[in-house]
Amino acid sequence: MIRLMPSLASADPLDLKGAIESVPEVELLHMDIEDGNFIPNITFGLRTVEAVSSRYPSRHMDIHLMVSDPEAYLEDLLKTRVERIAFQVEAAPYPAALLSRIRKGGARAGLAFNFQMPVELAGIYADQLDYVLIMTSEPDGAGQAFNPWTLSKIARARALLPERIGITVDGGVSPERLPQVVRAGADTVALGRAVWEAEKPGTRYRELTALANEADADRQMCLGKEKRDV
Repeated sequence: MIRLMPSLASADPLDLKGAIESVPEVELLHMDIEDGNFIPNITFGLRTVEAVSSRYPSRHMDIHLMVSDPEAYLEDLLKTRVERIAFQVEAAPYPAALLSRIRKGGARAGLAFNFQMPVELAGIYADQLDYVLIMTSEPDGAGQAFNPWTLSKIARARALLPERIGITVDGGVSPERLPQVVRAGADTVALGRAVWEAEKPGTRYRELTALANEADADRQMCLGKEKRDV
């Protein structure tokens, strides 16, 4: 089953409570922590993560660290109910050490890849990885449009990595693009405007979940046919 994660960075910053409560069936929320250094934008800090964790105990959090020093955040994040933590591969001189620390802290460990970073690097850390996060738009503050060239990157990651390693996609994924990223091999997708700009985010989330799982069924059918044809 495909997991869709509403991204709180795209919700109304003055009403995060309303946004979270508008999608009551969502178990996994995506939160970008941006420090204004690794990229120009600043989103959430640890206090916001802690507030969401304590107020909504039935929700789990997927954290994407877009920061210059991801190690500085791990100790505090691992004290909350964070399910998954990914950091940018280029921000860590020794990724294996951070991946191990995340896992030992009880969370799932991920490596995130911007456009210019080849996803083939993930193969080096396959034994320490639980998932990769592939950015499908540039965090440039200029609309963050989906780049269709990243579909081949998703497919390469799925072909390269063992099935136990998940493929997460984040960045400008619209309802039209969602089936494409799933068919390329993504099993988890962060969605922002596609959910929050809807009149009824909860209804839209259910619609998108059905759309994603339909695309996944198509992918599984194609994989099955390929195996039979071999």
